[in-house]
Amino acid sequence: MTKKIVFDRRGMAMVALTGLVAITAGCGSGGSSLGNGSLSVAMSDAPPNLGNVSAVNVTVTKVEVHPGDGTETGDTSTDPSWKTVWQGSRTFNLLSLANVPDPTQLPLIVDRNSLPAGHYDQLRMIIDPNSPTITVNGQTQPLTVPSGSQTGLKSKKFDIASKQDTVLLLDFNVAKSVTLQGSGTYQLKPVIDIDPLTLTASVTGKVVNTSGAAMSALVNVKDAAGNVVGSSITTVGTTPSATDGVFAVHGLPSGSYTLDVEATGYTTVNQPVTLTAPSTMNAGSVTLTAGP
Repeated sequence: MTKKIVFDRRGMAMVALTGLVAITAGCGSGGSSLGNGSLSVAMSDAPPNLGNVSAVNVTVTKVEVHPGDGTETGDTSTDPSWKTVWQGSRTFNLLSLANVPDPTQLPLIVDRNSLPAGHYDQLRMIIDPNSPTITVNGQTQPLTVPSGSQTGLKSKKFDIASKQDTVLLLDFNVAKSVTLQGSGTYQLKPVIDIDPLTLTASVTGKVVNTSGAAMSALVNVKDAAGNVVGSSITTVGTTPSATDGVFAVHGLPSGSYTLDVEATGYTTVNQPVTLTAPSTMNAGSVTLTAGP
């Protein structure tokens, strides 16, 4: 999912990692709880543009949520009201989560965990600080996580409705999160976005040339004002694959958009699309023609 990677498409999140990633999500208003609902959290990744990087692995050990009334300020990290919604050990290659056309096929890190209905102001993941690795040019090396590291924070809330499953899409933006240090090592400062999947739409398709061959390209989703609200980078592997040239952008509100598809040496294509939540719109094959 993927709003600026180029991506400003979802709000940025707070990360506090000595293995702790704190993020805020969705939108909603305060209110008292009534009965129980459930929470599911799907893992995704903003499509990267990392050259010869073939894997970025992290191990998640816990997911927690923080109930609130919408007026929270300050540091809540030690607040005893945090609720654990999943605990265990799961390792993800984040690059494998990019450009998945069907959001229901994304892995669930939280699957219908029962929670009191009401308002929540934060969700956070605990990550094993010794687990992140990165594979560059076929060589795997540690991906260091700065102690107490924090990224940008934009407050986004979410609500749990009574007798309903609220599905959040957690987008671990590798393109923004991984940086190459002067020493030649790589550092992980997580940038994580969240969208309520049940309230948003998706668009998918495939970029090809005039011969029908899949292409690497940049796909920007623009709103009516011309702002980039979602992006995808398509890839073509050395071995032909069904995922070659495929793009997918999730977490978009219903509305009219334009797909701007561009690649070096080709004429940019502008294709209008209309999205309706919670459906996925298939834009089909987008053909690029060689030219200026």
